[in-house]
Amino acid sequence: MSGNTEGIIGVLCAIALACIATFSLTQYLQISRELEQTQLEYRGYQEGVKDSR
Repeated sequence: MSGNTEGIIGVLCAIALACIATFSLTQYLQISRELEQTQLEYRGYQEGVKDSR
């Protein structure tokens, strides 16, 4: 019985870790996408400033 319980706990921990890893990866990708968008907007702004000079 105790061995079976440890197995269940191990499986639950593995599932929890997988969920955390997936969530972290998703957040990281979203942040990097937003950062890239911001850089593009900033670059466009810089080019606009150069054009107006």
